[in-house]
Amino acid sequence: MLIAARYQVRTMTAADIAQVAAIERESFPTSWPQTAYRRELANRLARYIVAVDSSAAVPETSPRPRSFLGFLRRPPEPPPTTDCIIGYVGMWLMVDEAHIVAIAVREEYRRQGIGPQAGNHKSVNELHDRER
Repeated sequence: MLIAARYQVRTMTAADIAQVAAIERESFPTSWPQTAYRRELANRLARYIVAVDSSAAVPETSPRPRSFLGFLRRPPEPPPTTDCIIGYVGMWLMVDEAHIVAIAVREEYRRQGIGPQAGNHKSVNELHDRER
């Protein structure tokens, strides 16, 4: 589904987590750790959607700090996405309702209607139907 000619929405993947976490840090004084997004992506009641700018370069993200024993408990991370993630919406689906639990857009893309469009009912239903 197109938001505008250069913006698209799609289901979030593990490869998107670094950019989504960067957007969250830019948007909120406290943010979720990247492990929380991994758990949410595995949650069958959760749906996360990202908005992508197909004409923009992928922004730099700072590498995740590694602990000395981190390799013992963490599964290998997928390579980061080559898409430029400009915003995201997280929802929990319950019966016939979607509860928005997280929404944020990169500062330079705000006030263009990207967040509400990514989380609209039609976007969620289309992506949910594609996943079935």
